[in-house]
Amino acid sequence: MLRIAIVDDNINDINCISLIVREKIGQELNLEIFQLSTDLKITQDFFDVYLLDIDMPVMNGIELAEKIRKLNPDGYIIFITNHDNLVFNSFKVTPFYFVRKSALTNDLILALDLLLEDIN
Repeated sequence: MLRIAIVDDNINDINCISLIVREKIGQELNLEIFQLSTDLKITQDFFDVYLLDIDMPVMNGIELAEKIRKLNPDGYIIFITNHDNLVFNSFKVTPFYFVRKSALTNDLILALDLLLEDIN
């Protein structure tokens, strides 16, 4: 069973992302949602996959990914953002994929296909 965390401050985006993930992954899934990056307690609970918005209050997704990498270096990190210009900033944490919110459905489906292929 895949454990997936979605961290995004926009509830509409969370709903869309959740729907796509549930349709693509199916029942073999434990999905948890966090609206603030600080709500994810990375020292207590590890996930297989982290779907992270980059532009969030308090701590942005790249800062959160840096913390995740230190404690869970094998976790898959997929950034999801409206800020395409931040793709290069994300490379320092070696993300698995970068999803543009402007092409959310297509990009996320492709990312999940590649993820499932890599896991299997």
